[in-house]
Amino acid sequence: MSSPSTPSNGTIESRNEYKDTPKGQYDYWNEELTSSHKRLKKWQKKGDKIVRKYLGAGATAANNDTLNDGNSGARLNLFHSNTTTLLSMLYGNTPKVDVSRRNLDANDDVGRIAAELMGRLLSNDLADNGEEYDSVLRAVLEDRLLPGLGCAKVRYEPVFTKELRPNPQNPLEQIEVEVLESESAPTEYYHWRDVAWGWGRTFSTLPWIGFRSYMDKQALAERFSEDIANEASYETQHV
Repeated sequence: MSSPSTPSNGTIESRNEYKDTPKGQYDYWNEELTSSHKRLKKWQKKGDKIVRKYLGAGATAANNDTLNDGNSGARLNLFHSNTTTLLSMLYGNTPKVDVSRRNLDANDDVGRIAAELMGRLLSNDLADNGEEYDSVLRAVLEDRLLPGLGCAKVRYEPVFTKELRPNPQNPLEQIEVEVLESESAPTEYYHWRDVAWGWGRTFSTLPWIGFRSYMDKQALAERFSEDIANEASYETQHV
């Protein structure tokens, strides 16, 4: 990629407009993220208002149903109760794993046993992490019913170790190789305000999806380096 200058009018016609350098990539993603946040700002503002109504924050007798029991003036938040009812109707328990063969051939014992093994392995994983799945699914569904977007993703997390093994080209010599020790796929919930995406009319046409991650100095150093962690600035999150 090459370009004599960086676009400054706020419109990206092509990624080729940005130089294939660290600064060029920074300018590109800065423009993309700025445009995305600007496009989502109105929806996020409405989402905050809906969540406040759900929690009953700032409620007044004028915009809430009132239980007239003398002089108590107790208010009944019907929006909260209706949403809670929908939550109970749409989700009650963690899903059950069902692995079946596409073609139910009578003599296909290999396929049948493989499907049963896969189903049991996935069921064990779901049982071991049931509380994690349950909390994520409930949070995602609540976000879907309130601001309109529920988001979770599965992250692949491998752990590698180094071992000494014989050199295939010279059996008398040992070489250090990287071996997969363990792997996991944790399910992570993302707040609807911590998700951004590029413009597209359908999900399949979105050019990118981004997730905001909150990291302290130790996490930043483990993910990147001590130098980057020392140079970064940190803020206290209140909400």
